[in-house]
Amino acid sequence: FLAGSALSGAAPSMGFFLVARGIQGVGAGALMTTAFTIVGDLYDMEARARIQGYLSGVWGVAAVVGPLIGGSLVATVGWRWIFYLNIPVGLAAAHFVFHRLRESGYPREGAGLDLVGGTFFSGAVLLLLLGLKLEGAWMAVALVAAAGSAALFLLRERRGPDPMFDPRIFRIRLMNVANACGLLAGAVLLSLSAFLPVYVMNVRGGTAIQSGLMLTPISAGWILAATFGGRLLLRVPLRALVIPGFCLLTVATYFVSRIGPETSWWPIVGTLFVIGVSFGLSFTTLLVAVQERSGVEIRGQATSAVQFFRQIGGALGVAALEVVYLSRLSDPSLLESAPGRILTAAERTELMTGFAAAFLLATAFAAAAAAASVAIPRREHSFHSPGTPT
Repeated sequence: FLAGSALSGAAPSMGFFLVARGIQGVGAGALMTTAFTIVGDLYDMEARARIQGYLSGVWGVAAVVGPLIGGSLVATVGWRWIFYLNIPVGLAAAHFVFHRLRESGYPREGAGLDLVGGTFFSGAVLLLLLGLKLEGAWMAVALVAAAGSAALFLLRERRGPDPMFDPRIFRIRLMNVANACGLLAGAVLLSLSAFLPVYVMNVRGGTAIQSGLMLTPISAGWILAATFGGRLLLRVPLRALVIPGFCLLTVATYFVSRIGPETSWWPIVGTLFVIGVSFGLSFTTLLVAVQERSGVEIRGQATSAVQFFRQIGGALGVAALEVVYLSRLSDPSLLESAPGRILTAAERTELMTGFAAAFLLATAFAAAAAAASVAIPRREHSFHSPGTPT
């Protein structure tokens, strides 16, 4: 992650920058999954429900502070320092982990890493994302290649000695529901981060810092709901948290699709706060429940699968919404965030027409996530431990 950050900051060209960001993404993905898995291993269910809520709170605070710092850096010393700032923070974190984290039982006998399967898997995902960005024959070539790589991955999974995903995790019904919900709701989450800045800067004439502030209500709602959701999971059935959470997301996302260039900021802020609450109630509690049901042997794979489906849903969702958005624009460059750029009334109208169409699609994704959450097994009652009131 630090190597990718340093290379991103020093990038002399867009091609170099994309490769560096890929390196950074590999590190970030490993760190996120490992952190949540370590918590799953260290704590029993009662403590884990609280700790995962606290972790979501830490993430939420970072999500508030990060855009503000990022916007300030872009407006002053330049965008490269967004990446350079990671280096001292990351080195401090690495030093802390090296000296404070104590582990035992590693390496585990018989634990292997399927690099061939991982290559096929990564190739399928990258080719799929690339295909959604291309047009005509090249799109068809990329999508066919993605399907071929996915087929090779599945073949390798069935015959390889160390599959990336233990087949047992997909025999857990709750796991499959969590993955489906993450895929669909992840599309909404990342789309908000991608397209709200366009609304704030291009339509409302805001600054990069104001654009970053727009994500603050989501983070605040997520912190609150995740902190209390983890505790509530010890007392109420999982369905009572997740289903209402995704229903809230559906209603709030529809409201986002209806905002206009003159909409008051307070209803928008309130709606984004509700969206944060919905994610805190659903994502955090689903992760805790999946970790409990998967057991210690496959907890790491189960955690990474939940995180993966949420991230790939976000990437695919942004690509799908972008296609819908661009179909309503006469000039694709209108979709680029441009602080200080003065748009005509007709251009702002085009942007809002595309914005509305894109978030109607996001509303459909949220509704599908709510429908999928109904499949949570009814036997998934409260995850209380002996002595904990129900």
